[in-house]
Amino acid sequence: MNVGILTIATGKYKKFVVPLYESIKDNFLRGHKKLYILFTDEPDEMKEMLRPLSIDAVIFKIERRGFPGDTLLRYHHFSNAKITLSLLGERAPDCLYYLDADMLISSEVGDEVLPTKKKKLVGVAHPGYWSRPGHSALGTPETNPLSKAFIPQDRWRLCYWAGGFNGGSFQDFMTMSETISYRVNQDLDRGIVAVWHDESHLNAYLSELQEGVKTLTPSYCYPESWSIPFVKRIVALDKNHAEVRS
Repeated sequence: MNVGILTIATGKYKKFVVPLYESIKDNFLRGHKKLYILFTDEPDEMKEMLRPLSIDAVIFKIERRGFPGDTLLRYHHFSNAKITLSLLGERAPDCLYYLDADMLISSEVGDEVLPTKKKKLVGVAHPGYWSRPGHSALGTPETNPLSKAFIPQDRWRLCYWAGGFNGGSFQDFMTMSETISYRVNQDLDRGIVAVWHDESHLNAYLSELQEGVKTLTPSYCYPESWSIPFVKRIVALDKNHAEVRS
């Protein structure tokens, strides 16, 4: 399959891209062709940084918006890239995965993360809430009924998905991106920002699909310094959030 890997790196997050891409090259879906799709405020700088890797990359220039704009509007960038990516011919992705820039593939990630005919989107159970099945307040969903990210309590028990890694078939991922972008715009028009920004909207969307989502264990979004009973496969690196957002 042709696998597209989406990453956003603006400001100080650019320093994470080369280590991430090296780890993807070595450990992520080895038996498939990979297209690295990068959204950045400094495309020329990133081209030079990536040149030694000899990878197939498509780079889009985006505006840096700071926090939380850089994360809140990520699905807008993916939606805007749809036509360009679909016209790549033999290189066009069959499926897409989003990875936070500050992550590493620490051990082999194989076909278990691929979407299926029945489960066309892929998410990760949030590592902070994996041990709380059955609780009425699973995770931290949006509770403001005026927000398009609002999740009614009867859907809280399904899962709370992490925002750092998700994916799916090309069309289903793009449909999700377009829907989330539209809902974020509706919120912003009313002066509303969801409690956990894009992650809140991701959870609202996935919770609506229920059985249509392949949910992976926290192995695929494992905080670097934590100790939870899962194999470290995709690691979320420790960092000073205020420093890298500055």
